[in-house]
Amino acid sequence: MRNLILYVFIALGFLVKAQEINKTIDQRVQLYLKEMTLEEKVKMLTRNNSSWSYGGCERLGIPAFTCHDGPHGVRDDLRTTAFPTTVARGAAFDRDLSYRLGVAEGKEFKALGWNMRLGNCVDVNRHPLYGRASESAGEDPFLCAEIGTANVLGTQSTGTIANLKHFILNTREDRLTRKNNQAIIDERSLIEIYGYPFKEAIQKGNAWSVMTAHSRVNGLHSTDNPYVLDTLLRDYFGFRYFVLNDWSSVSDVINQGEGSVADVLNAGHDLETNSTNYKEKLADEVRNGNVTMDRLDEAVGKVLRVLLLSGIIDGQTSPNRNDLYSENTKKLVLEGARKSLVLLKNEANILPLTKNKSIALIGPNAAKLPIDGRGSGHVNPIYTVTPLEGITSIAPGVRLNYAKGCDINSESKAGFTQAIEAAKNADVVVFVGGLDETQEGEALDRLSKTVQLPGVQQELIKELAKVNKHVVTVIISGGICALGESIGQIQGMLYAFY
Repeated sequence: MRNLILYVFIALGFLVKAQEINKTIDQRVQLYLKEMTLEEKVKMLTRNNSSWSYGGCERLGIPAFTCHDGPHGVRDDLRTTAFPTTVARGAAFDRDLSYRLGVAEGKEFKALGWNMRLGNCVDVNRHPLYGRASESAGEDPFLCAEIGTANVLGTQSTGTIANLKHFILNTREDRLTRKNNQAIIDERSLIEIYGYPFKEAIQKGNAWSVMTAHSRVNGLHSTDNPYVLDTLLRDYFGFRYFVLNDWSSVSDVINQGEGSVADVLNAGHDLETNSTNYKEKLADEVRNGNVTMDRLDEAVGKVLRVLLLSGIIDGQTSPNRNDLYSENTKKLVLEGARKSLVLLKNEANILPLTKNKSIALIGPNAAKLPIDGRGSGHVNPIYTVTPLEGITSIAPGVRLNYAKGCDINSESKAGFTQAIEAAKNADVVVFVGGLDETQEGEALDRLSKTVQLPGVQQELIKELAKVNKHVVTVIISGGICALGESIGQIQGMLYAFY
């Protein structure tokens, strides 16, 4: 009897596949919806045994699909490429570069077996202490839109699903309040400033998915906000595909008493990531009449449409391990890093340095290379090259004296003496400071609570300048660091985003 049931299921799958020949995508979607049971439809909107695997209907030949974090490379247990951050891409002002980086990122996701990239970030950063500054191209909506749209087009050219985040007004990352941030905003500002990059990436980039933000907009959480998800996203911007939530935000809505599973789905949200509220309650909400079958079909249909457009259902997304950190990707990442560097000051043409100069290399980021803030954007890089290693490699004959001098954000001056001695005996001082993952990132707005370069870094720069006027400062960070106290003592200044 069990074998007979199995044969019937297989026969039904072949029947559906046969019926799909010469059908449009929308017709194929309707065909699947007609054949699916209620439970199978709910499964299409919920996680499997992993937070990185979703949906699937084996009976009808629909595979499960996978996703992973990755604003700046695949956040995987394996080592992967650390791509230039979004703020670095903004600093490069190069659409073509952002597109080519998107292609390389899409290929690496596929190479590791991931179907969807959670991390085409188009947030507009209007807060100077925003912890996820590295995930935004900056404060200008047009720049964010141009860089983001190009990146989406590149990612999806590989068949990898792009995911726009975070919709909308994800503007603070305080650990205690990030899931309850309240944004009161007028419609024009919401559309023309914070919504504009999303609109462009949807209308010009045809982005296949959108992630809701943890923030509240004019009273309601983004994940169960009909104005945000239906009026703004679908009616105004014309988004046709599926919405998923930032991790745990469906549970946040329910646990805070703001709404039910039915309220979330009816507000325009589709796929639940990470948590299992849909899996446990959605079928009953439909049976009880709190969610109509039409609304459920609408949500499932959006997911199916993307799986067809991307080629996942038709088996066009097989991994190619040769795309994992290829030589072309290596060259591209180096190009992106170089183009993102910003020269802010160059008195007496101190830069570029000549190889016959002796160098005192000083600072908390001189012998390490921070590649991003903390959180879901961080990757485990295949390798890094620190400033100390890089200078040693490119100029092996140069006389180089390294001293850390100080920490990123500490009041200790214990390392000053060694650093000052090194500066006295060098032709030029190169101070490499800024921020790192201990100072900013997901759930961490700027730890120092100021835009000033934190700790005693500026004090050390001034002390170095007293004994050697040829000071070059390199700042590595996501969020901007101000050097108002020390800029007068600096001859050369290079801003080097993660």
